[in-house]
Amino acid sequence: MGVEFEVPAIAPDRIGAWEPVEPWVGEDPAVLVADVESAAGTVRFAPQPDLDLDLDGTRVWVTPVEPGYRAADLWTTFRQRYASTGLWPVLTNSYTWSTCALAGPPALADVDAQRWLAAELDARHAEAEEDDDDPIPRDDRVTFSADDLTPDRHLGFDWSDVWSIVGDELDQLALVPVRYPWDVPGRLAWDGACNHDIDAGAHAAVLRRWTFHWDTELVALELGTMWLRTGRAITTRDEALTAALEAFAYCSDSVYQDHDTLDALAHRLLQPVWRLWWD
Repeated sequence: MGVEFEVPAIAPDRIGAWEPVEPWVGEDPAVLVADVESAAGTVRFAPQPDLDLDLDGTRVWVTPVEPGYRAADLWTTFRQRYASTGLWPVLTNSYTWSTCALAGPPALADVDAQRWLAAELDARHAEAEEDDDDPIPRDDRVTFSADDLTPDRHLGFDWSDVWSIVGDELDQLALVPVRYPWDVPGRLAWDGACNHDIDAGAHAAVLRRWTFHWDTELVALELGTMWLRTGRAITTRDEALTAALEAFAYCSDSVYQDHDTLDALAHRLLQPVWRLWWD
């Protein structure tokens, strides 16, 4: 295939309809799990002790969960209930909370994802020019076969199968009160990308954009790692590279520290789970 790929301009945001959901407010989380069955036994949520109660009375609720398939199943259960609870499920571990503090929702009006991503790419080019490096590392050894790109390649193998392999260190499920799922990092004041000066508004804008471009949903947060699942299979090499370009703009370490080249990252984004790690 080679490395030929005309780097496209960042496409405009495609923002679809998504009704805001008012988060559940209460003191007894038992009502949230009254009919939830878990192979691990009774599910009991407690307030996350490291977070202050928000001014509107909402809390983050957390329960232990066995990593892997059981965690994915419980995540799915509460994802299906989000429209009625306003509590978005996020798989976490104890390290997630070391720099979190319940905050207000970010102001999306101040951030345009298209412009923000384009500005980040411009910054990458400027840095590379200054250091006499390749602005976007490439690798012509990475190939995309017809089997890699077939639309039904994930039949019988979904995100939970991937999670059973990669999610072994995430042993909590948190329910985060948000009107929109892309508000979660800002709501938690998660600063996993603090070394790159990515603020809550930028996180929300990019996650909102990807929700409507690639049907992604936030699944998990670690200290410096974000996990997304995607509900729409990428079916062309150029689309994979375009997605990788946006991921590189959002999280440059996904290339510089993790996958080494844009092509390798693009191939990884063909999977139903995306990992973004900021060093």
